[in-house]
Amino acid sequence: MKLNLEFCKKEESLGIEEKELNSQIEKNIDNYEIVKENDTSIELMLALSKIRQNIINWYKFKTDTQILEIGANYGEITGYLCRVGKNVTSLELSKEKAEIIAKRHSNKENLECIVGNLEDIQINKKFDYITIIGQIEKASKWFPNSNNPEKDLLLLASKMLKEDGKILIATDNKFGIQYWNGKKDLEGTLEYKNLIEDRTENGSKLFSERKFKELIEEIGYKNYKFYYALPDYKMPNLIYSKDYKITKEDISRNFQYYEKDEVVNFGENGVYLELLDESKEILNFFANSFFVEIGNQTIENDIKYITFTNYRKEKYRIMTIIKEEEVIKKATNKLAKEHINSILKSNLEFNKTNAKIIEEKKDEKIVSKYINSERFDIFLERVDEKSFIENFEKYANILYQNSLEFKQVENNIELKQTIKSYDIKKLEKMKFAENAYIDFIPKNCFLIDDTFHVFDQEWTEKYMPVEYIIYRAIQNSNLREKRKELLNQKYNIKENEDLFIKLEKEFKEKLVDDIMLKQIFNRKTVNREEIVATMNHYYNLKNIADVEKIKLEEEIKKLKKEIENIYNSKTWKIAETLINIKNLGTKKGNK
Repeated sequence: MKLNLEFCKKEESLGIEEKELNSQIEKNIDNYEIVKENDTSIELMLALSKIRQNIINWYKFKTDTQILEIGANYGEITGYLCRVGKNVTSLELSKEKAEIIAKRHSNKENLECIVGNLEDIQINKKFDYITIIGQIEKASKWFPNSNNPEKDLLLLASKMLKEDGKILIATDNKFGIQYWNGKKDLEGTLEYKNLIEDRTENGSKLFSERKFKELIEEIGYKNYKFYYALPDYKMPNLIYSKDYKITKEDISRNFQYYEKDEVVNFGENGVYLELLDESKEILNFFANSFFVEIGNQTIENDIKYITFTNYRKEKYRIMTIIKEEEVIKKATNKLAKEHINSILKSNLEFNKTNAKIIEEKKDEKIVSKYINSERFDIFLERVDEKSFIENFEKYANILYQNSLEFKQVENNIELKQTIKSYDIKKLEKMKFAENAYIDFIPKNCFLIDDTFHVFDQEWTEKYMPVEYIIYRAIQNSNLREKRKELLNQKYNIKENEDLFIKLEKEFKEKLVDDIMLKQIFNRKTVNREEIVATMNHYYNLKNIADVEKIKLEEEIKKLKKEIENIYNSKTWKIAETLINIKNLGTKKGNK
């Protein structure tokens, strides 16, 4: 790794908070799991997380290429670019950040990091790919003397691009739902400046999709492709193009995330579902982030959809890529490659009459033909009740193929302790699968010509009750309650539900990264209604004894930052209540 300071004429001035962040990142470059466990700031976790690479690690790069990275930040994506490119040139404004990159990627011999702004840096070669991740909004820092820095940034990238090269851009949407919901704006405040101002005080700017397309075409490009990233480009769970027909189930894969001091107004997925009911185009308008591929030549990329299992433990994280004619599953990291191999091995052992796995091995990936047909769970919900029962029985009969009685498995050492300790009289009524494909559920198969075409069989468990798989089939299908109840009665699910819930809990403990869910995707945020209710409670206190009893000053101190954020907001008119709280605190101080 080479650190080039030749063009570093004036180092970017960092604020106190950013200097502190730099310090924390430098200390914890190799300690992401510890940082995550300690529930630190989202910004620090984002700087260290491998999930940052999701915005680019699905993209098909050509081999033996030259890559220019404009805006390396803390090198979150730089390492991945070094793996897919022959040589990588990373540009960074801050010397302090560049030094962190040098430390983080010291073993990357194909990397050069150049410090300086684009008005000073001179590079005398062209590139196959130029990435601009999270930098369009900061273009004024790269071109401090420009009247139109975003245009100048793209023009410069265009000049350094080979004729058949691609510019890859990720940026937030000006009208992204996160900014309506309480996400801090580019100034770090809750004043909704991104929504109501063209350019913020520090010179930063966001674009809507329409305005960004106009900018792209203004610099001479007619070939480009937009993708939408949820929750955003920094921590994407889902990326899809206009060509993909997004569904409610897809939205359920999305996880929003916020800092603790950000005031959240609503659950984003609930709003996305309402927008989808209106139209896909309206949902796209409010998507939080864009990923854009731009080129001189026709965009031949046929990828329509990418989803990531970020909520899992690292060794189980994979991505699913849907193209025009095929579906690809692959590991998002080195550890998860073993999981991919495990899936491929269990697929080879799948042996069911009238059912077949449609996925096969290709290099280190799982590949299947894209089937443009109705999934079995959707079919079951659509048909009449008689057909529903008949077809579910076809499915259940396949599960029961070659099943075993409990007495045949009760002494097997691979039988789970949870099952061994269960009521033996109930266990004797169940059937057991030696190799239980617990993901062989209706949402993971198609019924075509009386044969089940099965996919997504990630998990096999030894000696599991067949009824547990049926329980999972019912729980994971969007069926009417009446139909669920029919199946529960037919297969005695309710009688053994306590066992199935325990087995499901054990499975999720094995699979899910609980810290990731709690500290990033489901972390406790500030709720506006809770703050207002608390303030009203203080306002309505009748005497000083009540004040002493609940330790008013201590509680007000805890809420100070949240109250200040609300006070600064241009949209929430609660300044009068805030003044009353301050006056109440003053009275106690003058006692």
